[in-house]
Parts: sequence; C-alpha cells; structure tokens
Amino acid sequence: MKSPEEKLFDMIGKDWLYHSKNIRILGVFQRDEIFRIKAESPEGTNEDIDLHAQDVKQFVKDCLIVDMTPTVVEKAKDENTELAMAIVKNSNLDINDLTQTLLDNIEKVRENPEYINQAKAVTNNVNSILNLKRLQFQVAKELKRK
Repeated sequence: MKSPEEKLFDMIGKDWLYHSKNIRILGVFQRDEIFRIKAESPEGTNEDIDLHAQDVKQFVKDCLIVDMTPTVVEKAKDENTELAMAIVKNSNLDINDLTQTLLDNIEKVRENPEYINQAKAVTNNVNSILNLKRLQFQVAKELKRK
C-alpha cells in the first residue's frame, strides 16, 4: 500500500475536487517536513498549497478525482457502410481504478457528509464512462457481425 506522500506525487497532472474547488495539480515539492503543491484552477489561476507532512494524508483523503473522462477519441470507419463512429479509448482507465474511486468516495462520505454532492458527481462520471465502454463494446460486436 502506498504512503500518503507517494499518493500525493501520483496526483500530479490530474484534476481534483478539493473543498468544492476544481484544481489540477501541476507539481509537488518537498522541503524537509513541508510539501508545496502547485495547483491551477480551470480559469488558469495558479495556487500554492502548503502542507506540513502530518497533513498530507488528510489532503489526499479530501481530494476527489474528477479527471476520469476518456482522453482520446478517434474516428473509425466501417468498411462496408462508410459509417463513421466515435470509439472512445483510454488505455489508463481500468475497472479497478473506477472501483477504487467509488470505494474511496464511500469512505469520504462516511467520514464527512459534506462530500455527498462531490461523491454524486464522481459517481455520475463513472456511470458515463461505463456507458461509453458498453457502447464501444456493442459497436465492435456489431462490426464483427458484418
């Protein structure tokens, strides 16, 4: 199991919901017992979050991932019908990641009911991703029949 500090460094480059604010973690710098998190809001404003080492675990727990949407969309054509369709791919997306995200959200809601709305938003994103994957599977299945 990863330490909170390792988890913090894994958060770099991803979008998070932290205390009802969307942030993208650009970098994490450590000096002795202090961690400085360089973050950016969707509006493009930069923010520094300074944490003492003992607060890293709580910060990691307070962040909800929102960067779970598929990252690559490419066009594919059915040779027989020239039908163009969007196939959603995300090589980084794993069902275990989605499951862990949902379990983390359940734990956060148990600890703090204020996270219910954020957890609902994440759950909706997970459902959307699963629906896209289901559609991708159905389209691939139909193309094999032809």
